[in-house]
Amino acid sequence: MNRRDLLVASAAVTGAALTARLQRRKYTRDFRPPSSRIVVLPADQYSNKLDQLVYEGIRLFNLNVRGKSVLLKPNLVEYIPGRPVNTDTQLIGAAAEAFLRLGAASVTVAEGPGHHRDTELLLHQTGLGDHLAHRKIRFVDLNRDELIKTKLQANYSGLGHVAMEGDGPLNGTARRLNTLVLSNDPVAADATCARALGVFPEQVAYILEGSLFLGRIDDHEIL
Repeated sequence: MNRRDLLVASAAVTGAALTARLQRRKYTRDFRPPSSRIVVLPADQYSNKLDQLVYEGIRLFNLNVRGKSVLLKPNLVEYIPGRPVNTDTQLIGAAAEAFLRLGAASVTVAEGPGHHRDTELLLHQTGLGDHLAHRKIRFVDLNRDELIKTKLQANYSGLGHVAMEGDGPLNGTARRLNTLVLSNDPVAADATCARALGVFPEQVAYILEGSLFLGRIDDHEIL
């Protein structure tokens, strides 16, 4: 190799290293928790035992919510009978009840449907409106209600015992996992559910992307 070829090769190596470093530093902030915690609970069906199951699961995180305001943001997309398009109303209610039992000053459920824009109709069709009214839980429409910008103090994720695979959230196929997954890391929660479905989380684009700055997917980083 002559001097010219050596310089060209060196420049190529330097350029590749710089490109790789820039790619690794795509995100300027790292929101990944020091350790990602997962709680997996068996849940054969949504029943009157769900309140206690969710309460016991959330207690394992040792959250200090006494006197604080808790916001629950479920998925409320569209009403399609027979398809698990939305977060189950009983699961939402059970989570709200759990935080109140743990001493929260208030619990609010908030969502802004992006597909079905008539939120009131969607609350009626899914039964969520009546369910929250029965439990005396406030609902906020993120599309239409007056909002105040505030910084969230914590980010926890929960997934129900019926999952969806394929072209979600509207056209996928229901998969009954009979499992509740709770986590302080939404990426770790989705990675765990992907494995339960027989999918490598590294092969799911949004999970892999999230692992760069938002959460963790490696087994040894999830407790």
